[in-house]
Amino acid sequence: PIFLDQLSIGLACQYPDVAIHYTLDGSTPDQQSLLYQDSLILEKTTNIRARAFLEDWNPSPIVEQTYLKILPAASYRLAKAPAEKYAGVHPQSLIDLKVGEATFNDEEWIGFWGRNCTINLDLAGSDSIRGIAIHALEDVNSWVLFPRKIRVKGGNSRQNLQLLGEQSFDLTQENL
Repeated sequence: PIFLDQLSIGLACQYPDVAIHYTLDGSTPDQQSLLYQDSLILEKTTNIRARAFLEDWNPSPIVEQTYLKILPAASYRLAKAPAEKYAGVHPQSLIDLKVGEATFNDEEWIGFWGRNCTINLDLAGSDSIRGIAIHALEDVNSWVLFPRKIRVKGGNSRQNLQLLGEQSFDLTQENL
């Protein structure tokens, strides 16, 4: 799960009277770990590991979830317009943090005709980026094709971009 500013989460167990203990440092929760009592307010990327304890019972399996605080793109510029049929539901569809359905007809996806798509994101002064999430869809029967390669460049101006990384995708049928 991702969030922007802060996120309130709750922990629960289907059995009454259990004590839920959790950690935020990646360690294994035990009965000396933090005791869950009320909602947790997250203000930064956090990995939570939790486990339920009940007297005379074995501890529950560990449940683990990472909540990722993100800095959304402030704006973007496309080198060419998306295909009219796949233009998204509104101009911010590319960066609104919504993931389209498993079909391309839900108007959340943005699609392009041709070989390359260049998208310039303004990350509003972020000093560092630890990761990038890209959602793409492929439906070969409809000629909706997954990108074969994604390149990420960064810099403090459009004239000063350097290659930060690239990923190629082998999309042969046996790898899907």
